[in-house]
Amino acid sequence: MSDATITIEGCRTLPQLFLKKSTERGARIAMREKDFGIWQSYSWDDYREFAKAIANGLLACGAQRGDVSSILSEDCKEWLFADYGAQLAGGTTNGVYPTYQARQVEHALSDSGTRFLFVEDEEQLDKFLEIEEALPHVERVWVFDWKGLRDFEHDKVDRIEELYEQGRQYGEQHPGRVERIVADGRPDDLAALVYTSGTTGLPKGSMLPQRYAMYQLT
Repeated sequence: MSDATITIEGCRTLPQLFLKKSTERGARIAMREKDFGIWQSYSWDDYREFAKAIANGLLACGAQRGDVSSILSEDCKEWLFADYGAQLAGGTTNGVYPTYQARQVEHALSDSGTRFLFVEDEEQLDKFLEIEEALPHVERVWVFDWKGLRDFEHDKVDRIEELYEQGRQYGEQHPGRVERIVADGRPDDLAALVYTSGTTGLPKGSMLPQRYAMYQLT
């Protein structure tokens, strides 16, 4: 891969391209997900607004450029919202294998320096709770599916809907901040960490810059 800056429609990073294309595509369907047996559709406008709500929510929590947000979940729409939400806030996404056991999760979160964590449900949250004393740098945890957690309370843990609402309020109070952060993004910013399976030793994180992600789209 060349060190030359790679641009697509004038964009140098995934967040820049995401904001541009999601705005252009507007009401067109971006994804569908089955909920209680019924397919639900989400437009590109929906995709962008959920991602921006997460980005603004992270900024409200003090997120800084380069902060790592890890996602411990099976594939779902919230995974995608959190992925771009973290990057729109200037951060890095670290996808954690949902099949990992607690000690493997501990290594992934510790090695990556994760500050914010998204988990799918009670099962994945339990893994964090088992190891949280070893992860003081994980400041906040949000759960996609709150089922089974009705009476659960924890200073660091909340449902994803609370982050959406916090982000929407912050966005109203700080209009354009996400767009300015995205505009300042550079090709060498770290887009994602991808960990090896760890079959021959501890998993190692591959550092993928925005430049590499854009190259894959050409």
